[in-house]
Amino acid sequence: MEQPSVCFLPFWEPHLQYASSRLRAVFPARFLSAYVGWFNGADIYIVVQLCSDRILGRLKAEQSKGAVILYCVCDRQYADGGRSLAGVNSKSRFNQLAEIADGFIVPTECFKQELKAMSFHQPIYIVPDAMDYPDHRDGSAVEAGQRVVWFGNPGTGNIDAAQPYLLWLIKNGFSVSLISRASGFRPNSIFRPRVLDWKYDTFTSELRRGSFSVISISEDEAQKSENRLVTSVMNGVPALISGRSASSKILVRCGLTDAIVDNPAHMKRAVRRIQDPAFRRHYLNCLQATFSEELSDQTLAKSYVAVFQQMLAKKKMVGA
Repeated sequence: MEQPSVCFLPFWEPHLQYASSRLRAVFPARFLSAYVGWFNGADIYIVVQLCSDRILGRLKAEQSKGAVILYCVCDRQYADGGRSLAGVNSKSRFNQLAEIADGFIVPTECFKQELKAMSFHQPIYIVPDAMDYPDHRDGSAVEAGQRVVWFGNPGTGNIDAAQPYLLWLIKNGFSVSLISRASGFRPNSIFRPRVLDWKYDTFTSELRRGSFSVISISEDEAQKSENRLVTSVMNGVPALISGRSASSKILVRCGLTDAIVDNPAHMKRAVRRIQDPAFRRHYLNCLQATFSEELSDQTLAKSYVAVFQQMLAKKKMVGA
């Protein structure tokens, strides 16, 4: 089969400033030699998150000519009635894209099950997130110490879920830094003075100043991918995980349950383990090997290509 032309359409710009645009469009496009941004006449269009009215109209026109439309859903844009984002109502636009999509791509099994529960008739494929910060990655192990890092978007319950664990660390003498955007925190938040401004080019160096990271997932966001765990581990920083998620499942699978905390009462034991040199080596060696095998560019490229082949074959059968 001739290599199809593929066009990724991330909603958020500038692309490197947003995780969904990087992990679900920019980096996959690199290893697939695909386009990022509109390209007329592509065989396959992959919409990431949402799209503008103009892009929605163009997608319908290209689909009428035989193009395949894949909708990459990596956030719950349909939840709680939606939100107004860059002039688009997220739930309404999700519904419009879901209606025209030939198939869905999601990052986790939990996300697939959530979409299946909505009774969509289209196929739903799981393709994990690409590994983040490939231009700045440093996997050498950091040393144990008293500095702890939290990172990410404070929204969708992320910082609320992490708060009791971060407060425990502060109370017990750890220096806690948050790599994020200060504007995402309330002015009176206890964490705002601890925020280090996130920048793509400096993130990994700031992350590696921590002895370990804390990654907490809200109960309402269990479908989230393991990308923050991958980012921390692949940059030599072990992570404590709280909340039911793909990340906690990976730790269970790898026999690293000592790094999972269910409530702040477990922190003393978990911190002692994550600071132990032998456990740290085992933790990083195990997970780095796992991610290098399961999330390499080559592995993910094969996953995407398999999806493309199936969708094009199905489109050809329908049109026959």
